[in-house]
Amino acid sequence: MVITIRKAGERDYTFIENLFAYSDELHRNHHREIYAAPQSPSRNRDYYLSLINGDGDVFLVAEYQGKPCGFIYGYIEEAGKISIHKKRRYAVVDNVVVHPEYQRKGIARKLLKAFEKWAIEEKLDQIELEVFSFNKGAKALYEDLGFRGITVGMQKTLN
Repeated sequence: MVITIRKAGERDYTFIENLFAYSDELHRNHHREIYAAPQSPSRNRDYYLSLINGDGDVFLVAEYQGKPCGFIYGYIEEAGKISIHKKRRYAVVDNVVVHPEYQRKGIARKLLKAFEKWAIEEKLDQIELEVFSFNKGAKALYEDLGFRGITVGMQKTLN
């Protein structure tokens, strides 16, 4: 299976919006206390264009036989605004989504490797991401790629 990775473009909007909808539904099914049913579309074209054209942002698409099958979006952050934190520039993976038909075929791994290459080219110090506890497959992939837990998010529902 030959997968190619390229920068996202305006032509990818419909595909990416559909994958966002899939991901949103997955998260909503596990955390209805956080996620509401979206207005359609959940991310309009102008918002999407701001992501693909943002300074310090990267939006990559995976293709199989010329057909989009997944994406990764991330951006650059800076830390060290208070004296106890070291000054650093790092990448944040905001979203990685692979179409269900193409999952477990190494596509997310290839997207993350391409993201890492971008972060190195940008001379960033680290890559950070968050993963929901229900997403055990993604967590295993991230750990296999060298990511390590640094915090644990917790929640308590009241009422």
